[in-house]
Amino acid sequence: MRIHFLIIFLLWGFLSVVEASFQKPNVIFILADDMGWGDLSSHGHPYFKTPHLDKLASQGIDIHQFYVAASICSPSRAGFLTGQFPMRYGIHSPFYLETNIKGNQSDWLDPKAPSVARIFKEAGYYTGICGKWHLVEEFKGRMLDAPKPSDFGFDEWHLMRGPWEADLDKDFNHQVYPTATKFIRDNKHRPFYLTVTLHETHVPYLPSKESLNAASGLDPMIQKYAASVADLDRGIGQILEALKEGRIEGNTLIIFSSDNGPAKAKNDPEDKNGERFNAGSTGGRRGWKGQVYEGGIHQPFIARWPGHIPEGKVDQESVMAAVDYLPTVCKAVGIQIPSDYFGDGESRLDVLFGNPKPRTKPLFWYGGGQYAVRDGQWKYVTGNNQEPDELFDIVVDPNETISTAGFRINN
Repeated sequence: MRIHFLIIFLLWGFLSVVEASFQKPNVIFILADDMGWGDLSSHGHPYFKTPHLDKLASQGIDIHQFYVAASICSPSRAGFLTGQFPMRYGIHSPFYLETNIKGNQSDWLDPKAPSVARIFKEAGYYTGICGKWHLVEEFKGRMLDAPKPSDFGFDEWHLMRGPWEADLDKDFNHQVYPTATKFIRDNKHRPFYLTVTLHETHVPYLPSKESLNAASGLDPMIQKYAASVADLDRGIGQILEALKEGRIEGNTLIIFSSDNGPAKAKNDPEDKNGERFNAGSTGGRRGWKGQVYEGGIHQPFIARWPGHIPEGKVDQESVMAAVDYLPTVCKAVGIQIPSDYFGDGESRLDVLFGNPKPRTKPLFWYGGGQYAVRDGQWKYVTGNNQEPDELFDIVVDPNETISTAGFRINN
């Protein structure tokens, strides 16, 4: 009898391993808010500490030429979700009723737009999102007829920044991580697609006491920002630990990025404690949030998938963008994109798997009254009654200090 029991037990364990090996790979996409490319200690920041992000990069690939679709919140998020430039939907600013009217902008992202979540859902994945939405007016009581995340293919959502009653409004930035880890634990036995959109490092800063104490030796005006970076990194560590505990880290593609660059620091006489003082770093690149210069649109992109993505790879050559995200992750997990889908990006799976490769499509941006395009090594910037227009060789001059017109730019 004992021998029969042992055989059944061993057979059950074997079948569990076989089932896990044949399960579709999971995908987790983590998006920070207003975090600068240079805020990571692995990107050279002298005193911000990001050990979990650094470890993630050491276990996967860090793509240094990654661009978001816009230099500000709502349009940038639309680019990741749809794989299309946000101006196709009239989105160029954060969604607020007054801004929408003044800027002749849509009130929300069209629910008929393509959605990476919907594509995964239709492929048999359980889909979820937790954190900040902001693809519609964020104030409660207005825009109540706006589409919900479920209209874009999310089975489960726990959000703030929407007109509906949300369950993450209070102490939102500290709730999003346990919400994400619970989703992972609850769904580890089936393929899932999870988007985690963070509050950090957006104002107002609400860091934990633990991180504040760890940053106590810094200038008080940057202490809260540094502590917020630490909270973000610790929260990502919790997500990584949940994957490890669930024994699914080997079958999960996890990606980290940020929606746009840091806001330019402003000296506010009423801000005595650095609660709204942005100390984010662009890594020396020109420009900030809201601008089409590199500091506003050039963002971190780190990906890990054991057995598929090489460990410790840094790609400083290949240009990849938010509009490439949808076709790339779909191809990575073997999902067929609908035949009627039209995207502005291209699959960069070769790049993700560690093989540098030139892109074939140019990239376009609009923001703050400026337009920009990058094609190959060249980036052209125009608008804002600028005289003259600017043309940069980004490979030679990544900080956009010298226009090829012989015109030196003061940062």
